[in-house]
Amino acid sequence: MKFKKAPVMELFGTFLMVLLWAGMFRLPAQEASFVKNADGIKVLRRFEPVPGFGIKMANVVRLDQGSFRFETVSATALAGKNRISVLQAILAAGEPAVMMNASFFDLASGHPIGDFVEKGARPNNVIMVPGKFFDRIFVVYKNGSADVLSGTEWLSDEQLSRVEYAVAGRSKWPGHSDLTNRSAVCIDKSGGVLLAAVYPVRTLEKMYDYMASEGCQPEKTVSLDGGGSTQMAFSAGDERWTLGWERKGKNVPECHLKGGSTSKVCYRPVANFIAAFPKP
Repeated sequence: MKFKKAPVMELFGTFLMVLLWAGMFRLPAQEASFVKNADGIKVLRRFEPVPGFGIKMANVVRLDQGSFRFETVSATALAGKNRISVLQAILAAGEPAVMMNASFFDLASGHPIGDFVEKGARPNNVIMVPGKFFDRIFVVYKNGSADVLSGTEWLSDEQLSRVEYAVAGRSKWPGHSDLTNRSAVCIDKSGGVLLAAVYPVRTLEKMYDYMASEGCQPEKTVSLDGGGSTQMAFSAGDERWTLGWERKGKNVPECHLKGGSTSKVCYRPVANFIAAFPKP
């Protein structure tokens, strides 16, 4: 049987349609726009081991407060759901340079554990756990400056009136010594903000030691929700990557040891995030 040769223009049109179809079905993490200006941001660790701390993979980003603004954003505000992954969050949030999981949360309801403030207001569903060491709070004041309050479990009315965003984390975790993923935010000695996601670290004390080695002030460091919730996205200049460390299922080795995985099984839906956006 003989086949009729297709005209050149018809073949070209078919090729264009294939390209358009492929573009429509790219992975979500690839659809977010780049933050073009990379001034004021530095990747200190990029999918690399830190042998002195027994860490197999560390991702640490430092941002200047003069160049970036910070927000704590909930899945509810971004997508109308109690939990979403960072792959979904970066699309809903616009153009964050860095985004990572934030507070501990109730797995059933998605309600944040420890104080949480979004756009100047504390949601009614915050779960307070007095005496459980959720006593360090990353805050962003209404003037845009970021800080960490140590020894504070609950923002007073006066403090809340000056705060635009906030998320609480742990200062201690007695009895918890599992080798696990851990995430943290800190203020360094020159006022920069560091966001970190590392694997594995056995104790919270070891995590604080590691953060200090990266330049963090010990009393200005907050341990955020880790474990399978640990996830981060980066997009600045000509560089873009995401990481997710969900622990369940047969794909655990891939999620933990391969940098930049875009497989959805690696990203656990979480309740809220810290996001850094370039200032105009």
